[in-house]
Amino acid sequence: MSQIDIIFHLASSTIRSDFSQNPVETIDANLFGTARLLKYAKANKVKKFLLASSMSIYGVRNTKEFIAEDDYGYIDLQNIETSYDEAKRMAEALCLAYGKNSDTNMHIARIGGTFGIGMRKDTEMATNTMLRQAMNFGIVKVVNPDVWRANTYVSDTVLGLFYILFFAENLQAYNVSNMKEYMSMHSLGSIIAKAVGVKLVIEQNSTAARLNKMVLDSSKLSAIGYSPKITTQKGITHMYEYIKDSPNLSQITGEDIGMIIADEGLQKAWHKLDGKTVLVTGASGMIPHYVVHTLMHLETIGIKINVIALSRSEEKLKAKFADYLSKPNFHIIAQDVAEPISSLSLSRKTQTIVE
Repeated sequence: MSQIDIIFHLASSTIRSDFSQNPVETIDANLFGTARLLKYAKANKVKKFLLASSMSIYGVRNTKEFIAEDDYGYIDLQNIETSYDEAKRMAEALCLAYGKNSDTNMHIARIGGTFGIGMRKDTEMATNTMLRQAMNFGIVKVVNPDVWRANTYVSDTVLGLFYILFFAENLQAYNVSNMKEYMSMHSLGSIIAKAVGVKLVIEQNSTAARLNKMVLDSSKLSAIGYSPKITTQKGITHMYEYIKDSPNLSQITGEDIGMIIADEGLQKAWHKLDGKTVLVTGASGMIPHYVVHTLMHLETIGIKINVIALSRSEEKLKAKFADYLSKPNFHIIAQDVAEPISSLSLSRKTQTIVE
């Protein structure tokens, strides 16, 4: 297997309860995992490093509705849940520091609320909680209907990551969000209730959200060609059909992956990946899982990539990527990204990557 050319560092839980229950692990993955990978990237002249950051780095804003890349708010350092927020801020700072003194292009994607197939059941996003509530209890209960958020379907988030990879300026951060799907919780609840065929109930709780209206402004990303494609209604329908019928995941995601590959703006850029070796961390998670599938499916248009999928669970890796395990250009590593990869190599197909 050849030297790594591109790193998608996407490893981290995004479940807020994890941040308070496992704050050390949260910091390890986002800070020390990032530092280890950046050290490797500099030493081995990796061409591109893309960090998945988060809207959480913006902190609490009292009045701002549309959040651009230079709008920063307050983070409570005494709240253990901010282990994630602070670690992401520091990870971004590390990328900039390494980027100033290396040949690796550094790109930062600040990802907004993303929903879709592959979400953990305990994900606290409204799209997930409302849909599972509808399916399990036959009702959609909307708390604080006047709260507004943007709903970005997973394939559109991944589309944004590839636009950043190919077209973003070096050492720059870009918000990834579908501003066209910015709506109230009332509207979201109505879409879910209609999709499942259940009753919608509205409640009011003035303390349910820190800010009633908030959306990542993705104008900077749109300026380099990004245009999300999936409506909230279509995304919810896709999720509902998957959860209800539990078909093979690859069958459901095929349409999404095909849409990413066929994107007009990316058509002129895919060839840049031909023959490259790409490492994707956190590969069993929802967003990185889609990234891996997209990279492997590029073979359908003649682009062959060596893909390394890294995640803590060997079982999940083998289950999610069963179709690729026998392929010579696909490799898996089962371990925590914060640990030395050489100590936990998984198979003969996997070689030492990070010392």
